[in-house]
Order: sequence, then structure tokens, then C-alpha cells
Amino acid sequence: MPFPTFDPHRRRAELSALFAPLDPITTPADLDLALAAIAYASDEHHDDETRLLWARWAYQAVNQLRVPTDPDAIMISSCYQQVLSSQGLTVDAVTVCAARLHAVEASGERSMSTRHSLALALHADGQCADAHRQMAAAVRDRAGSDRLPQLIVLLAQARLFAGCGMARTAVRMLYRHREQFSFLGTDLVDIAEDLTAIEISHPRQGCEQRIPGPGNAEQRLSFWRQHLNAILTADQHEARR
Repeated sequence: MPFPTFDPHRRRAELSALFAPLDPITTPADLDLALAAIAYASDEHHDDETRLLWARWAYQAVNQLRVPTDPDAIMISSCYQQVLSSQGLTVDAVTVCAARLHAVEASGERSMSTRHSLALALHADGQCADAHRQMAAAVRDRAGSDRLPQLIVLLAQARLFAGCGMARTAVRMLYRHREQFSFLGTDLVDIAEDLTAIEISHPRQGCEQRIPGPGNAEQRLSFWRQHLNAILTADQHEARR
């Protein structure tokens, strides 16, 4: 018997029908509805204002019903932060993530993932010095984590360096940890596009690094591809020795 397939269009229609008669201002807190609301708000096919209102409602509702470190509360907080970030509400995104980090630290749980998220939010808001401090702490806290979370944090640190015009620092860091990327193979070179995008798009106004803007996108893409390919080749060479 085949497994049923997930139909995103049907799911979208069901959620739209559920929330059409409801008001995010007057609807009382309900956990099941909050989980549905954050799924609805995370769907970019809906208009931005509606997504934001229901994401905020879900965040407030779960905070009324659960402790901040409850898995549902963590998930809804993360999704609400993503909705805020996607709409350029970077100050609010930092506030939501900072509250989540405070709760995680107070509970004694590992904070690498949340700290990494806060670093990215701070960076998007132009608070670059604080972003680098938080990311450095996340990198230090990665020991004992699975390989993929470690990889995500290291690549995120490279993105911060690249965004602040410290491309050479990013290259040196990636080379130093090149053994972490060995299983990516040629996919590592594809990361060049992401590093180029953040290097070109990061808002330099308010960036404490005060680095002049880079060359054009084609030049920067060539730079990152060259260096990432060199890191990959060096790792393969080390494996053959």
C-alpha cells in the first residue's frame, strides 16, 4: 500500500478556510490553533500583513499556554522570527530571538542553534559586532553536536565574514575547518553563490567593519568559486596522502 502524498495546495486551502472567519485580534489562545496559525503564516503565498498578524498571534498564544522552552514554543518563536525577517522587520526579529536565547540559557539547554540564529538576525539588522560575538560563541559551542549542525554554524560564520567585507578571513576559517566539508563534495562550490549574495547585499550602513563595497557580482562569484574549489581540492589531496 503506497504512502499518501502530501498535497501543499490542499493544505493551503484547508488553512485558508480555517482562518478566513477568524480575527487574530480577538481569537482566544489555543495551542492547536496556534500550531495551525504558524503553518499558515509561514506560507509565503499569503499576503504579508495576514501572515504577520497570525504569526504574532501564534507567538503570543503559545507564550500564554506553554513555558518558553517547550518544543512548541521554540518552534513557533523560530517561525515567527523568520516571518519578521522575511518582511524586513529586523529589530523585532532580534528581540524575538534574544528572548528565546535567554530562555534556553536559563534552562541550561544547549544554545548553539539559537545563538547562531541570533547572530544572523543581528547581522541582518546591521549590528555586526554583536553578530560576530554571538556567532563566535556558537562556533565554540559546536563540539559534541552532529556533523550537519556544526557545518551549518561554520558556513553561517563565513556568511557573516563575507557580508562585512572580510572575505579573506572567511576563506581562512573555511580552510582551517575543511575536514568538516569533505562529505559535501562539489556541492561546496555551490555555496559560492550564497556567499556572493550576502557580500553584495549586506547593508553596510551601520556595519561597524566599515569595509568598502566589493567588486561586481561576477567578480565576487569567481573569487568564491576559486577559493572554495581550492579548499575542496586540498581536502581531497589530504585524504589521498
